[in-house]
Amino acid sequence: LPSQPLPPRLTVVRGEEEGSIALRITFSDHRSEPPTIYYRIWLAVAGSKEVRRLSAPARYPYYDAPKSLPKYIRYQATVMPVNVNGAGPVSEPSEVVHFHPRELNRSQEETPMPRNKMNKRWVTK
Repeated sequence: LPSQPLPPRLTVVRGEEEGSIALRITFSDHRSEPPTIYYRIWLAVAGSKEVRRLSAPARYPYYDAPKSLPKYIRYQATVMPVNVNGAGPVSEPSEVVHFHPRELNRSQEETPMPRNKMNKRWVTK
């Protein structure tokens, strides 16, 4: 079974659409043999029993939560690595993050969102 991963890191980043935001779950460096296939994610509303269950492939260093995730709420996450032998132990909870646009200024974005490949610059003569 995979070993226990370190807690994930939650940050608020710019979304794919202009003016939107996304909640990014960044996985800590985690190695297991055989390799981790995916992570089960429990995204909890801080101070309540409400939990959203997500899953994300382990091949990427982060996962952006779906657009349907309600904004203006404080979240914290735990992750569980899964490989061919089964599920490993759950990580410790992450720091609590307020999913709000003002958190964009507090978090330094290390990985910008990919832009549409069809960007065109219109030039008038």
